[in-house]
Amino acid sequence: MLLANPLPCFKALELQHRFSPRIRALRSRWRGARACSSSAPFETSKWNLVVSFVVFFCCYKSGQQQEQPWKRIRDEQEEFDAGFIHNFSGLVSKGTEKLPHLRNRVERMMQAIQLRKAINYNIPASKILEALTAANCHEPYCYERIELLGDAYLKWAVSTRLYLKFSDFPEGELTITRGKIISNSALHYLALEKGLETYVRINPFVPGREPTDLQELSSKVLANVVEALIGAYYVHHGDKGARHVVEWLGIETGFSDAELQIARAGSVVSPEVLNSIDFEGLENTLGYSFRSRNLLAQALTHSSSRQASMVPIYERLEFIGDAVLDHLLTRHIYFSYKDLHPGRLTDLRCAALNSESFARAMVKHKLHAHILHESNDFHSQIKTYAKHALNMEENAIYSYGFGAVKAPKVLGDVFQSLVGAVYIDSGLNLDQVWKVFEPLLQPLVTPEAVPIHPVRELYELCDKHLKKLEWDYSLSGDLFLARALVGNKVLGRGTNVQKKMAKKLAAINAIAKLDKSASPLTPSQEEKASGEFSRQALHELCSQRGWPCPDYNTHSETGPAHAKMFTCTASVRIEQGEKQECIGQPRPTINKAKDSAARVLMETLQKS
Repeated sequence: MLLANPLPCFKALELQHRFSPRIRALRSRWRGARACSSSAPFETSKWNLVVSFVVFFCCYKSGQQQEQPWKRIRDEQEEFDAGFIHNFSGLVSKGTEKLPHLRNRVERMMQAIQLRKAINYNIPASKILEALTAANCHEPYCYERIELLGDAYLKWAVSTRLYLKFSDFPEGELTITRGKIISNSALHYLALEKGLETYVRINPFVPGREPTDLQELSSKVLANVVEALIGAYYVHHGDKGARHVVEWLGIETGFSDAELQIARAGSVVSPEVLNSIDFEGLENTLGYSFRSRNLLAQALTHSSSRQASMVPIYERLEFIGDAVLDHLLTRHIYFSYKDLHPGRLTDLRCAALNSESFARAMVKHKLHAHILHESNDFHSQIKTYAKHALNMEENAIYSYGFGAVKAPKVLGDVFQSLVGAVYIDSGLNLDQVWKVFEPLLQPLVTPEAVPIHPVRELYELCDKHLKKLEWDYSLSGDLFLARALVGNKVLGRGTNVQKKMAKKLAAINAIAKLDKSASPLTPSQEEKASGEFSRQALHELCSQRGWPCPDYNTHSETGPAHAKMFTCTASVRIEQGEKQECIGQPRPTINKAKDSAARVLMETLQKS
């Protein structure tokens, strides 16, 4: 390994760069230090690390400014000769405090290269490293963006196979089967089978402290890493690369041409049903001519229709159309907004995949008039919504389901089934699907038009005040009651037939309550006295200056078991690679020790 023996790197530099004499001199010095390591005032392993630092420094800089590393060494040649081997003065001593971080970066990159070799498909190791790193590590990269891309791809690839393989499965059974394959617990098991847990990092690197990532990994984190790896390969190699990773993990995505041809033919539909549909008008609106009109008839048939006994209803096509839209819209958002924060990317995705967006497209292009159903309730709901939708502002569709008139679910479902019909009829041609439906979905979502999701906004408010947000759910008849809690305080309540909608309503009510009154998130006198206010003030200072959140670690424990005293450290990275760390006073509990460390660090930062 390079840190143990930098000779291979020396040789590579001699071949690739024009600094061969200087590199040979450095190599000779390294050999000399090895020969007399017993008389050196530090261990040979430390010398290896120092040499590796210089070599990596030269490799990195020479790719940008060929002369600069050697110019710096030449300018400080006397210091380099006199002090480089025997003590850490001059050029090297100024960077020794960064050596543990450099070594950590090198080792992490080596792990990414090792995993890439195991996957046996080449992409930049830096992209694999991104897929293995959680946001809590405070690195310039994390897996949250590409995880969204991989999640949508995996859902689409598995859904396609299930739809084609199990032509007799109803939509409900397809959904259950897909869940068993791509659920967090299933992906967690596959990750453990491949040993991915040994590569993942979820905590910041702290020199001298053993990593605890393995003990803290949850099934959700490992599932996210699996999806991020899929997303990383999709970014660089498209469907071919992502499919390779999916199959390497042991998830089947294949199907036969015969199965595809059977699906494209669609179920046999009676002439009576075919004659009741305005195919020409529909195809003109879509800008697509169906090879099999049986599929289009199936996509429009609701279970309440009298034709439902003569043709399968739209639910199976809705299942595959939902997965296709998820994949296409997530892909569009990911590549259109490359610098967008992961949280906002999630908001954008939620808004793009909102059933209201699909319902509005149905009404805007008069596709709702073609739905085959015999329900008076549906007719009334659709008519009311169609009248309301025509007067809506363009950005009103991104209200997360809180518009004045709620869109009937059937409209969004049929839109997805139409997507599924075009996808199957075109022979799984994603480009054709996007060509047909992208104009119908205009205006597509933009960051400026989409508000922050209320649940995420509430989480951010609580995080800002160092409060833990919790949720409580109960069922009363057919209604879910959701409560947003901080400690014993109820911030907001929401009631709805859907659990997710009840949670959103509770979040909206909580935010409104916080805006109108003195915030229950404001620290009480007791909290200020206990020192928790110091941690909040430190958190706010870091946020104002654009620094990552501070880290707290236990420095020492002293005293007998019945009267232990704890000492903690608080640290924050004020610049890339530079960290300010302070030790607090001994306290009887860990939380109070963290408070003490936060106060000391706060005072130090305010003086600097």
